[in-house]
Amino acid sequence: MLTLGAMTTYRAHTADVNDPALASAPCTFHLQELASLPPWFGLGDAVGKQMWRLSGRKLASVAEIPAALRARIDRDHPGFVATPGV
Repeated sequence: MLTLGAMTTYRAHTADVNDPALASAPCTFHLQELASLPPWFGLGDAVGKQMWRLSGRKLASVAEIPAALRARIDRDHPGFVATPGV
């Protein structure tokens, strides 16, 4: 898929960002992306773009991942939580 443009915004409290006692500041994020239509849409040579929007928040630890989501991650991507990207 060809990404035409993406913008990610992170929001955090200045006091948290400046707190040396925090290894990582709590934050929320918003991602907005404009991309071409992927082949699996089955639209052939149709002209168009798709807009993706995603919002979330950074968790303090993996223990905060909801049980149902953690089970799916463990099922579909074994070992990912322990060693992401490896």
